[in-house]
Amino acid sequence: MRKNLGRLTRLWFKTEQKRQLDYLELGPWFHSEETTLTLDFFSKWLELSRFNHISFPSFSDKNDIKLLILALENVYQNTVLSNFKNQSRL
Repeated sequence: MRKNLGRLTRLWFKTEQKRQLDYLELGPWFHSEETTLTLDFFSKWLELSRFNHISFPSFSDKNDIKLLILALENVYQNTVLSNFKNQSRL
């Protein structure tokens, strides 16, 4: 059992090292020009779709901050619940 675990660990390290060296050799998959173009297209799409900006509270009032925290917790719980449901379907 130990020999197999050691062998698997060495193979994993070898493939991980090769993956990292390939990344250094080939460079990042997203170049700055592509990223800039993608961001420009996304912002233009938002403008064309008439996306409404979400206004955040001013944080000057203690109750506004509490409402924001409650809303974010609700979003988080819904996300966790939907992820759990999706995993149970698989």
